[in-house]
Amino acid sequence: MNIFTTILILCLCIIPFLPASAQFNDSINYHLRFATTGSLNKTNAGDAYLLNNGVGFNINKRKITLNTNASWVYGQLNKTLTNNDFAATTDMDFLKKVSKLYYWGLLNFESSYSLKTKYRFQPGAGVGYRFIDTTNAVFTVSDGILFEMADLTNATFGKEKYQTVRNSLRVKYHFLIGKVITIEGVNFWQPSLLSFKDYIFKFNNSLSFKLNEWLSLTSALSYNKISRSGSENLLFTFGITLDKYF
Repeated sequence: MNIFTTILILCLCIIPFLPASAQFNDSINYHLRFATTGSLNKTNAGDAYLLNNGVGFNINKRKITLNTNASWVYGQLNKTLTNNDFAATTDMDFLKKVSKLYYWGLLNFESSYSLKTKYRFQPGAGVGYRFIDTTNAVFTVSDGILFEMADLTNATFGKEKYQTVRNSLRVKYHFLIGKVITIEGVNFWQPSLLSFKDYIFKFNNSLSFKLNEWLSLTSALSYNKISRSGSENLLFTFGITLDKYF
C-alpha cells in the first residue's frame, strides 16, 4: 500500500468525527491561509523534487473585499533548476456582498524561470458576477481589461520586452462538501486585444480534506501557458493547508 492510499484511508476514517470549518460571517472578517505542497521522485536514474508554497490574506467587509496572495515554486531535476517561479497578486472587489454584479481592481506581478519570464506586471479593472454565493458554495465569473508590461525569453527571438492590453476572463469557484471536503479553483484566459495569437492560460485547482478547524491535507493541480514565449508548465503536488478565520 503506497503512502497516498494510506493517507486517503485515514482521511475517510477521520472525516465523520471532524468539526465544521469557520467561514466569513458578520463577526468574522479576516482569513489567513498558508499552503505548502510538493512532490519527490528518487530513482537510480536521478532525483526530482518540486516545492509549491503559497500564502494569502483576505479582508471581507460589506462593501469592500481585499485579497492578497503570493506563491513560490522551486524545483530541480538531477540537480538542474527547473522551477524558480514567484507570483504576487492584490485585488479588491467593490459591492461584492451588496450586489450580484460587482467591480474589481487588480495588481499582479510574476517572475518565472520555467515560463521564461523575467517579469510581468499587470494592473487592471473590470466587473464580475456572483452566480452562487452561499456558505458552502461560491461561483463567480469576472471580466476586465489589463495593461501588461513584461520581459520574456523567447526560444526563437531571444529576449523580448513588450507592452500590450489584455482581456482577462476569470472563473472562480469554492465548494465545501460534507463540511470537510473543499474543492476550489481560480482559472484565467487572457488574450491580447492586439493579437489573439498572444494569450495566457492559468489554471489553479485544489482538493482538500479537513483534519481539524485549521489543518487540511491538500492536492493541487496547476497549469500555465504563455503562447508568446511558447512556454508552459504543469504541476501536480500534495501537501498541507493551514487556515485561520478571525
